[in-house]
Amino acid sequence: MKYRTRTGKVLSDQSLLSDLGQTGKGLLQSTPSSISNFFSALLQYFIGALAFLSRGVLRSNLGERTFGVLTLISIIFFVGLTLVFPSAYKVTYSWMWGDGGNMNGYLDEIYTFFLTFLYPFFIVLIGSLDKELTLAEYFKELSFVPSIPLLCFIAFTLIITLGHLAEVHNRRSQKVVVHSFYRGDSLLFKWLEGKSILGVQFSKLRIWMLLEPLFVLIVAFLFDNILNYEQVALLLTVSACCLFVEEFRVYQENRRFELDMLDGQLDAVYASELQREYQASLDEAKDESPKTFQSVFGQSGVSQRENKGSSTTFRAKIH
Repeated sequence: MKYRTRTGKVLSDQSLLSDLGQTGKGLLQSTPSSISNFFSALLQYFIGALAFLSRGVLRSNLGERTFGVLTLISIIFFVGLTLVFPSAYKVTYSWMWGDGGNMNGYLDEIYTFFLTFLYPFFIVLIGSLDKELTLAEYFKELSFVPSIPLLCFIAFTLIITLGHLAEVHNRRSQKVVVHSFYRGDSLLFKWLEGKSILGVQFSKLRIWMLLEPLFVLIVAFLFDNILNYEQVALLLTVSACCLFVEEFRVYQENRRFELDMLDGQLDAVYASELQREYQASLDEAKDESPKTFQSVFGQSGVSQRENKGSSTTFRAKIH
């Protein structure tokens, strides 16, 4: 059960189709919670798909429900959105502030970043009032021509994903059991598992969360500054950030699960201590006469228990 995600967005085909059906039904009902859940699920799937760009290349032995055939299609779609975003940002910035910008500096850039996602919806709403503001004109202003290195990188990623699908099919045919949510084994840093360097012990989670995203960022830096593959570098940078977010969430899940287990053990000790105290009080009461037992249980015994509290060391005492 360790090193798997329990609350993250599942990328399997069955899960994606189920989520689309549920969120679509909620959108038809026009409830605020369903609309927010739809965009939240879309954001989670976006992060998971772009993180898979790096995870699929850097790992093997992935669980069956961590990706699917639809993951291939969504990767191409999200890659396109990621690479078109800089051009859409420039168009939105020009529409909002003009060529000179406003006096707010970084605040303008922050506003523009979030409004870039909403700008096409504004065109649809305002287009009926302003005939010159149309989606056709908006898309004409967007400039995106995929480079040869980018196409080669996407093709390489898709081939790797097909290899993972073949690996899953091979495990299934050979009756090899692997947890369906398993995050995979690191191909480059597996030799570091369990080793300690400069007082830092490298577990799987630290390799997944720190080393692999850092490695992808270094590769993106080299592609950008040495080979001048700007589009590939941008895609790798976004993928590294998404991979860190994804694995940090997995780390938080596992840490929360460990803390719940420890608290459960302490609660069990606390309950056992209370049971021993209660059993001791019953045994003491049996040795006395019925009249004395009624007096102790009805007056001094209750008062003493309320004032003193439990003597166990695993819970805060109530005084």
